[in-house]
Amino acid sequence: MSQNYYQTLGIPETASAEEIKAAYRKLAMKYHPDRNPGDPTAKESFKNITAAYDILSDPEKKRQYDSPTEVFVDDIFAHRAAKAAVGENVQVVVDVTLADLLTGVQKEVTYHTHRPCATCQGSGGAYVVCERCGGKGSTVINTATHGLHIHATCHTCHGQGRMFAKMCNNCNGAGLNHDCDQQTVTVNIPAGMRDTNVLMFNGEGHPNRFGAKRGRLQVRIRIKEHPFFTRLDNGDLGCKVPVSFSQLILGDDIDVPLLNGSMASLKVPAGTQSGRKFRLPGFGLPVENRTGHLYVELMAETPVKLKDDMIGLLEKMTRFDNDAEMYPQLAAYRIMTKGSK
Repeated sequence: MSQNYYQTLGIPETASAEEIKAAYRKLAMKYHPDRNPGDPTAKESFKNITAAYDILSDPEKKRQYDSPTEVFVDDIFAHRAAKAAVGENVQVVVDVTLADLLTGVQKEVTYHTHRPCATCQGSGGAYVVCERCGGKGSTVINTATHGLHIHATCHTCHGQGRMFAKMCNNCNGAGLNHDCDQQTVTVNIPAGMRDTNVLMFNGEGHPNRFGAKRGRLQVRIRIKEHPFFTRLDNGDLGCKVPVSFSQLILGDDIDVPLLNGSMASLKVPAGTQSGRKFRLPGFGLPVENRTGHLYVELMAETPVKLKDDMIGLLEKMTRFDNDAEMYPQLAAYRIMTKGSK
């Protein structure tokens, strides 16, 4: 139970400002911690006395304390009432490409919504005011706590404030027909959206049975797989570029396709290992306040259908396979596998 400040100070509710002050001084001297060292009870009493005086000595705080307080309680019926006040949402999925997310794109979305009943115009029937709450949608519960009234959602009308007097025979009170209307809206999909993002459009969903607010249109983005680029975190993109052994061994300048259709030049140093990744800054997707990067992984392609003269060259190269300076990683691997036997 809440603290009664008048009882704490031992005064009536009609006490004057001087009487409040005098009562506080008397009790404060009695229970002050300096006069009662080591006494936790006195310390707690002094705390309550000070809190009571802080409220009752201030005219505005005292006025608010003396006035009944109203508390609105949210319960399961309030949730139902709120749900009934707005129509149901419509959920659709829109497919986009990585290229769409580079600059943003507009998409036309076609979907279906319920149609209000033509007989009752979506009302569900005729209504009368709820007798229990008088149309307010809530009832008041008086408690024993000082000046406290609790407003709870009316259980009879579930917060609507009205009850059916006659239900519509066509829709059985639903206010909606089984037939649907086709809707088409243009959706602006911003650059850099993730496939976990959902766009919300108020008033584009199903109507509610009272013909008031429509629900929302919820558009979820689904990103199509790209044949070349892979989406990484924070707007970064990845790709794998095939190169020949000679390009890795001798080095080369290669062209790398970009998501916008242009090309970027990448210098491959001599002696580059297959699988090495290079970063091209700023060629990813925009995300919030940054633009991602493109990570290019070079993959050596093993030649197929070798010609006789190439086979001869490769056979000559095998005599260098045991050269640790030319193949340091291979040499280290051979030492490791030899030691394990």
